[in-house]
Amino acid sequence: MRVKISYTAEIDEVLSESAYLINNLSGTINETIETFNQLVANLRADEFNSTEWYAQTQTLRKNLERLDTRVVEVEQIILGLEDYERGRHTQSPRAQSPEGLLADLKEGPEPLEEVDD
Repeated sequence: MRVKISYTAEIDEVLSESAYLINNLSGTINETIETFNQLVANLRADEFNSTEWYAQTQTLRKNLERLDTRVVEVEQIILGLEDYERGRHTQSPRAQSPEGLLADLKEGPEPLEEVDD
């Protein structure tokens, strides 16, 4: 069973934390390459071992899924950082502060302006 783990980091630590998460995959990458090479060697061997081949393909798939899942998770983190950075540069200083957000909630939305046709 897989579970999602999350934690909080400072905004200026997001890229280094993302690098840490990706770098932790190096063991899985090495294992995946080794399994891949064993799988190919088994296919080229004089005596093909189908039981071993099926076990190797399952290990290879599991590792590829683990790698892909982590890359997707880090991609989502980076997209979130980019959204934050874009929003930080386009919002007014009042909207960026917690007090400004609360004031905006209390005041409600601004009325729509009428547009001449």
